[in-house]
Amino acid sequence: MFMISWPAWARCLSVILALFPRASHMERLGMVQPAILDARCDQGQRQLSGHYVVPEVGRTFAGDCHILGLPGTRIELNGPLTFENDVKLSGNLTITGNGERWEQACFGTYGVLTVANHSTISVTNCVNRRAITIPGRGHEVQKGFKFTSGGCISAEGVLVEGGTLSVRRCRGNVGGGINVGVAGFLQRGGEVHIEDCYAEEQGGGMTIAGNYGEAGVGLHMDGGTLLFRNCTADSDYGGGLLVLDGPMIQRGGNIRFEDCAAYYGGGAYVELNVIQEDGVMEFQRCKSLRWGDGGGMYVREGLKQVDGEIRFRNCTAGRAGGGIYVSKGSLQQLGGDFHVLSAFSHNRGGGIAISTGHLIQTGGYLEVYKCWTEKGGGGIAITDGSLRQSDGTILVQGSGTSGRNGGCIYLLSGDVEQTHGTLVLRSCEAEVNGGLMTIGIGNLNQLGGKMVFERGKTPGAGDGGCVNLAQGGLVQTGGSILFSECHAGSWGSAGALAVNGNLRQTDGQLLFYDCTAPLSGGALCVMGAVVQEGGLMEFQKCYSEETGGGMYVLGDLTQLGGVIEFLQCATGSNITLYAGRGYAEQPLVAGGALHVVRGNLIQKAGSISVDSCTTEGSGGGMFILNGDFQQTGGSTHLQNCTAEELAGGIGVQNGSLVQEDGMLWISDCHAGQAGGACSIQEGDVKQNGTGEIFFDGCSSEGVGGATTWAELLK
Repeated sequence: MFMISWPAWARCLSVILALFPRASHMERLGMVQPAILDARCDQGQRQLSGHYVVPEVGRTFAGDCHILGLPGTRIELNGPLTFENDVKLSGNLTITGNGERWEQACFGTYGVLTVANHSTISVTNCVNRRAITIPGRGHEVQKGFKFTSGGCISAEGVLVEGGTLSVRRCRGNVGGGINVGVAGFLQRGGEVHIEDCYAEEQGGGMTIAGNYGEAGVGLHMDGGTLLFRNCTADSDYGGGLLVLDGPMIQRGGNIRFEDCAAYYGGGAYVELNVIQEDGVMEFQRCKSLRWGDGGGMYVREGLKQVDGEIRFRNCTAGRAGGGIYVSKGSLQQLGGDFHVLSAFSHNRGGGIAISTGHLIQTGGYLEVYKCWTEKGGGGIAITDGSLRQSDGTILVQGSGTSGRNGGCIYLLSGDVEQTHGTLVLRSCEAEVNGGLMTIGIGNLNQLGGKMVFERGKTPGAGDGGCVNLAQGGLVQTGGSILFSECHAGSWGSAGALAVNGNLRQTDGQLLFYDCTAPLSGGALCVMGAVVQEGGLMEFQKCYSEETGGGMYVLGDLTQLGGVIEFLQCATGSNITLYAGRGYAEQPLVAGGALHVVRGNLIQKAGSISVDSCTTEGSGGGMFILNGDFQQTGGSTHLQNCTAEELAGGIGVQNGSLVQEDGMLWISDCHAGQAGGACSIQEGDVKQNGTGEIFFDGCSSEGVGGATTWAELLK
């Protein structure tokens, strides 16, 4: 039988003990009991090794203290661990509460807690049962408040130099994981994980609150990773994070919120403002409970992004702002990327909601994709403020509302103003009014840049398949606006753009392609006056069932310059729809390209071109009801237009055709009943100046192959 001599066995044991930390090895063998931790910190330093227990009475360290934990060091808490001044933790420390409900945080300091570089610190399983409501801004915070809040950690400030700080399974009334005072939270590097923490009221993961009369530092993130996962504030603010005093500033690093929930601000609630200069801030699957706002984030006084990236994904709000809610400040983007994806709200602003403030973009890229709301603004909703873009790109697509107003964007009261940059709204829908965008009270102003409105619709009813300006007008002095594949639903007018005000164009391009409406204005419906001083206004392949296949104007259309073009636009009847709508008789069908009602078509300069437009009624090209066609300059050319009834080219009813100068040329037009080129009913033709009128190759199956007005002059 082989035997190892005693000296050889001893040598083997010494090798084994050298390979493992002595305390942990001996504890596994049951040979060493945990030591009672005393409150010594000689010359401001204390080195710990092994397993320690804090008794029920707790331990209080006086003066500044630097605690270094050797590998495997554990502290088991049966009572709280308190530091009267600053404390620095380094090395390896695992601090574990016993899960009992205490009257304060299990680890607290009246000073600043510093987590050193290359350290691994863990604080878990603490419960603070003290019932307290955090004071609001403007109310004094008593010193005793420090430890009555915060489930695991309470400190005047927290500084993370590097390493790893893990806070898990903590509960409290305010600041379920960590409570921080006026000195704020500063992270320069390393990783901080706050997970599975719960607050009865506010700040499920961490609360940052200052003192009365002393401005708080807030949260400053310079580098590293700050993670909030599965944290909840059950009845109030900030499921992951509550910053009650001081700003939230990110200069680098990564801040992430995952699966957090609160009444307001499912991921984070910030009382002041948020500033991102660089880094990444991300919210995933966060939600505001019941009827609260801000599924991902609630910001009270505004957010400013200089650079970096902000992302919201799969967040929901009980009321407004599925991704982010801004209460009384602006969301301002100077650069960087801002994304809201697959967010939802029950009230307004499926992706972004701004209550009293503006959305301002001077650079960067902002995207809202596949967001939804039960009320206005599937992508973005602004209650009292404007959207202002001077550079950058805004893209909202695939979003919608099951209610009224703005599948992509809804502004209740405010303007949309663009001086440069790109705004794209695409593939959104609203059940009623403004499939892509609705402005309740305000104007759409473009001085430059590019706007694209594509594939918008209103499946239910209402006006403006793409855009509805409910109480405002459009002013374009430069840039380009494109409407494409826009469709108004049943009982709706303005397949692309409804303007319940005036439209004025001095320069730029206003383009409409492939738009439809069941009533009037296949592309554009203006309930006021239209004035063109310059630029291009173009309509192609637009259709309405009643009047104005391209454009419907309830007021004067005045051209002082520029170009207006209609190509292959049409109006046509649908008897089945008429019967279903309860019409006593078939309504007026007229103006394959243009219908002007209770106003005049006034041309002083510029050109109007109508090509290959048709109607099943009168005025294959243009129809003017209760107004005149007045031409004192410019040129109007209609060709290849047809009407099944009167006026293959131009129809005027209860008005006159008056020309002093300019040119009117109608060629190759046809009418089924009378007036192949032109029909004037209950009015005159007056040619008083040097203008010219040409009819070429026009025909009618009834009377007046070219005109019918001559008979009315007899």
